[in-house]
Amino acid sequence: MMAMKIEQQLSYEYVRQEFEDVGEDLDQDLSIVRISVTRDVHTDSMDLEVCIYGQENDTDGPSVVQAVYSEADLVQGEETLGKRAFYVNTVLSLFDQDLLDLFIRSRTKIIWNDGDTTCRQIDPAHDGKTDILLPQNQ
Repeated sequence: MMAMKIEQQLSYEYVRQEFEDVGEDLDQDLSIVRISVTRDVHTDSMDLEVCIYGQENDTDGPSVVQAVYSEADLVQGEETLGKRAFYVNTVLSLFDQDLLDLFIRSRTKIIWNDGDTTCRQIDPAHDGKTDILLPQNQ
């Protein structure tokens, strides 16, 4: 299992402000969170993208918040290529506790790697110590 440390979290306040900037209310308009990992075996790198959607969900409009983390942002002293999985807690550490609490309260869907064989829905209230698969080749 891979231990990863997220260097920069998305905070509730930051996401709330981004929602306000487009005329939406985070607590009322949050619809879905999509997290995807792109792994490039040719360049020996991995990027993780987080998209948070408001009223216009992921099928109707662009994300309100989009954050991209490079492997350097995600990993501290770990070799990732060849690794197959890491804990859901690692993914959830992308978000501060206030934002996680909102996801739990509002039962926000958090989708991991949609369209890939590793796709699954994450339940932030219960999935912490379970593992989550990384895409193997892209």
